[in-house]
Amino acid sequence: MANVHSKKLRGLRQIDDNLWTDFGAAATAAGSDRSGISKQFYEWFVRRPGAQLPERPPPQPVEPDGP
Repeated sequence: MANVHSKKLRGLRQIDDNLWTDFGAAATAAGSDRSGISKQFYEWFVRRPGAQLPERPPPQPVEPDGP
C-alpha cells in the first residue's frame, strides 16, 4: 500500500505560511525536518527522560524590507 504511515497525522492550526516556510528552512539548516524538530521539542517539553531541546541553526542575516 502506498502512502501508509506508521504514525497518525497531527495537524497544527494558526501557523501562517511565512512561519511554516521559515521553520522548514531552519529545520533543514539544522540537519533535520519539521517533524523531527517538533518531536524533539515535544519530548523535551514534557520532560521525557534523556530528551534534549533541539539545536537551533546559526542566525541568518535579515534582509531589510523595501527599497
